[in-house]
Amino acid sequence: FNSPVYKARETVDTYPERWWIPLIALFSGMRLSEIAQLHKEDIVDIDGIKCFDIKNKGDKSVKTKDSSRIVPIPLVILELGFIKYIDTVDHKQVFKNLKKGRDGYGHTFTK
Repeated sequence: FNSPVYKARETVDTYPERWWIPLIALFSGMRLSEIAQLHKEDIVDIDGIKCFDIKNKGDKSVKTKDSSRIVPIPLVILELGFIKYIDTVDHKQVFKNLKKGRDGYGHTFTK
């Protein structure tokens, strides 16, 4: 995370997933597939706390039935401007560059 990609936020406008997904994974402990498949509707406010709502719904899936959960968005992610980014997203998916493949949206990211 000391690379120019993170220090200068070089890819955040063109490829936001390259910037946000590793940071969200690092600070939240969420699985790659869970982050990659996020929709705007999965960013929820619960009692004033911004959270990720991880669930098996529509084209999204979770590893096991017990994997459905609410994950508070880490403060560092909020301070880096994640909600401002979400407010600019004009489509259903949080990361529109990722297409669903055989193993979900995370597979595309690893390519």
